[in-house]
Amino acid sequence: EPTYRRARRRTLIFGIIGILFGAFLAWVGVSTGVLAPFTLGVSIGLLSLAPVMRYLALPERPVFTIVGLAVLAFWALFSGPLADLLPEMSGDIEMFFLSGIFMVAAATFVIVYNADILLRFIERVGGWLGRLLPALRIAVAYPLASKFRTGMTLAMIALVVFAAVSYTHLTLPTNREV
Repeated sequence: EPTYRRARRRTLIFGIIGILFGAFLAWVGVSTGVLAPFTLGVSIGLLSLAPVMRYLALPERPVFTIVGLAVLAFWALFSGPLADLLPEMSGDIEMFFLSGIFMVAAATFVIVYNADILLRFIERVGGWLGRLLPALRIAVAYPLASKFRTGMTLAMIALVVFAAVSYTHLTLPTNREV
């Protein structure tokens, strides 16, 4: 485990600015009845909680895991139970892109900060892997040496896949056009 470093005051300031900006965007979205600023504001506000919690000397793994799961839960519940609690708001195709970008970022946080736990689980359960287990350990250990690089690579690959799926979805003919 790397040694613990407390976040700097500048990080706290940026986190507070992000929370305030997110709250402002959410308020603009609710007051105008437009979905994009509301969801953008809530997502930015949730992600901005991470630097504030890090400044309060909380460990990285729980902070980024909780923030990532909170953003994923917001977007997953947004079309279901959460939609009933909000006033009627309008949105269009931009919601598809916003949801994809924020869900990719949140899932990247969760995966990168919990990859070693996943490896330990695979080691315990994966007795049937036999000779492949040492290779799997190295395959997971090397990317964890630089979490930022791994996270950025994972996020870029996920965004490319998201863009490809989006393009395919938007260019395929619908039942009405066939």
